[in-house]
Amino acid sequence: MHKIFKTSVISSLIILNLINLQGCAPLVLASAAGGVAVLTDRRTTGTYIEDKAIELKALKQLNDNKIIADRSHVSVISYNERVLITGQAANDNIKNQIEDIVKKIPKVKTVYNEVQTTSKSSLKKSSYDTWLSTKVKANLTANLQVNPLDIKVTTDDSTVYLMGIVTPHEADIATNIVRKVGGVGKVVKLFEYVDAVPGASDNNSDTQMAKSYPVSSNDHYS
Repeated sequence: MHKIFKTSVISSLIILNLINLQGCAPLVLASAAGGVAVLTDRRTTGTYIEDKAIELKALKQLNDNKIIADRSHVSVISYNERVLITGQAANDNIKNQIEDIVKKIPKVKTVYNEVQTTSKSSLKKSSYDTWLSTKVKANLTANLQVNPLDIKVTTDDSTVYLMGIVTPHEADIATNIVRKVGGVGKVVKLFEYVDAVPGASDNNSDTQMAKSYPVSSNDHYS
């Protein structure tokens, strides 16, 4: 039977220790043209840490449930306390149980249950999804009009899920980049939108949840 994918606790702790207490550590990227962008995650440090805690708690509770662990293979991603669940479950009952467990975790605001009801899963498919996510992230990073730290990329069965805190303009740019990446079958946007990004006051901007919907790789965007 497939086991639920486990996030490394040690790796997460290392990541958390690298974060400056005054804010998330900046990422400096150099473009081929020599331009440099100093990029900062728009989540607060507290929210970043809470997201990691939500992921670890969710996976632990799912793994502790033997029936769910034996009959599903899922990944849990939290961004700004909004949680995306992807993967496979043996049936709708298992899928719903997974969602119920995650919903009850403290601080979770929204759950996107994208688990597929099928027993089919393979290392080959999982490896391809990982490679596709890496390819998408590389394309986003190469375009300095968007901050890759503001966009969380998750891929399951060639469907790319985009989460993050972005402006509508940034969402359009990111979506157009991703839909052109070879191998991407579908794009699902799960963004939170901000009207503007006035530099240091990012974390004080009012946000609203974006509606989630699938986007065909052949669709056009205005």
